[in-house]
Amino acid sequence: ETGTGTEAPLIASCGLEQRDYATLSSAVEPLGVDVKICAVSPNFTSSTIVAMPEVLPDRIEMRHFEFAELRELYQRAAVTVVPLLANHYSAGMTTMMEAIACGSPVIITANPGLAADFAQRDLVIGVEPGDHRAMRRAIEEVLEDPERARSRAKRARAYVLAHHSSTTYIEQLCGSLASFHRG
Repeated sequence: ETGTGTEAPLIASCGLEQRDYATLSSAVEPLGVDVKICAVSPNFTSSTIVAMPEVLPDRIEMRHFEFAELRELYQRAAVTVVPLLANHYSAGMTTMMEAIACGSPVIITANPGLAADFAQRDLVIGVEPGDHRAMRRAIEEVLEDPERARSRAKRARAYVLAHHSSTTYIEQLCGSLASFHRG
């Protein structure tokens, strides 16, 4: 909490693979925000690439969140930020989709693929890899216009449900299998 008795805006983040928490830390440094990071990944190994700040600022909490806590974190957050290192891997997509499903506005490093596609569709805000100033401006944009951010989040959720849900995936898979069987 800030000295005024009001809660600071909350930023959520999650994951370890190809994450750039050094850039996120630099982006939020001058902002009066709290950051909670669920620092886990099912694919984490000793060779997992992640950029961490040299010193974790006091307003950033990094730990494991149980699934129910994580869902609540996404729902409470003013924005979920998915800071990624430049890569051509699908890093960050689970976090992006989970946050969208929970109705959170999303800022993501717009690497090639789904992240860039969602940014081009104005479903999330995309920033360039390593650009802490652009990330800060994107966070400020969300905090300064929460109605616009929630509207974007609502459109993103509707898009995901229509195009990326399990039901849609199964229907497409069944259609492909039926087509293969007929061919």
